[in-house]
Amino acid sequence: MLLILMAAVGENSVIGKGPHALAWRNPTDMARLKRVTSGEAVAVGRHTWESIPKKHRPLSNRLNIVVTSRSAIEPPNTGALLARSLRDAVGIAEEHGHRSLYILGGAQLYAAAMPFATHLDITHVDQALDGDKLLPPIDPTIWALECETPGGKAFRWVRYKRREKHGETPHCD
Repeated sequence: MLLILMAAVGENSVIGKGPHALAWRNPTDMARLKRVTSGEAVAVGRHTWESIPKKHRPLSNRLNIVVTSRSAIEPPNTGALLARSLRDAVGIAEEHGHRSLYILGGAQLYAAAMPFATHLDITHVDQALDGDKLLPPIDPTIWALECETPGGKAFRWVRYKRREKHGETPHCD
């Protein structure tokens, strides 16, 4: 199972602010997230799930998994499956025939997933962002740059691969 963290992060490691807000939004980046994760399994924490406008959830053409310790987040017909842990989310993705699981946030889920991730798919925003939610550090002794693609004037997409774990690598785009 490929475990891929996907996030937009500022130069100061900020990814969000408060319990429900992204620190940075860009239509081109959001379109890329949709394209890359289409047909895949995605996992988000409860706060991230609640931050997605109801009209956009579940995220279309994806297996949506919400990782939460709460017994319920909404009525069961939300279109998402509930997992009690990252391990449970991986199991759900595998049970549904997926070979990859994209972790889309928030900060707590990124922190839990980073030690087990095989790849990082990071939008590096070329400025410090306002916020209080941070992505764990990307340690260059653990993560090797796989490819880098310009995304726009003020950001770029970077794919990292874990140095000690080599497996199938999705293409960069």
